Amino acid sequence: MDTERPSDDSLKGLILVYVDDMLITGRSEVVARTLEQIQRFWQTSTPEEVADGVSSKFLGMEIVKKGE
Repeated sequence: MDTERPSDDSLKGLILVYVDDMLITGRSEVVARTLEQIQRFWQTSTPEEVADGVSSKFLGMEIVKKGE
């Protein structure tokens, strides 16, 4: 009997790490859960959220949200 959950190979989000900077993208709940798991092991600064009308800098680049 197979007790493992069915595999879902679809992309849920992306994590970009450069030295001590991290960018997490995906649906809000995926980003929140991922950040929650990371913070179980490492202390992080307060995350910045990119939303409509709000931008953020990452590695010297301005990140803006366009659409969903």
